[in-house]
Amino acid sequence: SATSTGCIASGAEYSDFYGNTIHDMGTDLTPAARSKLFHSLYIQSSHVNVGWNRFNNNYNCRAIQVHFDNHTPFFDLHIFSNTIYNDSCDGINFSNVDPSQGTVEAYNNVIYRVGTGTLAANYAGIRSADYNTGTCGCPGSGTIEIYNNVFYDIGSGGGGGQAAHGCFEKDGTNTNLLVRLRNNICYQTNANLTSPVTTE
Repeated sequence: SATSTGCIASGAEYSDFYGNTIHDMGTDLTPAARSKLFHSLYIQSSHVNVGWNRFNNNYNCRAIQVHFDNHTPFFDLHIFSNTIYNDSCDGINFSNVDPSQGTVEAYNNVIYRVGTGTLAANYAGIRSADYNTGTCGCPGSGTIEIYNNVFYDIGSGGGGGQAAHGCFEKDGTNTNLLVRLRNNICYQTNANLTSPVTTE
């Protein structure tokens, strides 16, 4: 798909996404037809819990994307105890978020062999894209909490212009939005960047 969408795309607040499996998305598309705008789970609201799910063998882009162009950033987001592997781009991308209004966190996730694709996107285990300064004029602030996650073999793909590899990636354009890393395990293979954290 060439539009901003997902296998599941939700703008519903106060929603829970528990115990599901999303797999083999985009396997029917040629590499040229795949899009960085198509994700497995596309969150477009606040007050969302995502837990005990499995995302695997997908050839779209991100497994979990939190984003809405030029929208007030989201908060009260809890992404936990998911298993994500063999996906093309980032495992989790916090794009439009504002933890100063409510907790934004990812914990107890197992993420491995993500960032395997060749799309012009990013290839991190968990990414903070800082995409909060569009026409809404409402950048987020506060601290994203990332803790007790396990990462292995992140970012082996040979993607295009925006590619940033590593277990964690912070875009860096919004200095008021921080990321706190605690008690995570990051094991990279020789084929990937040796640094577990990258910035743009």
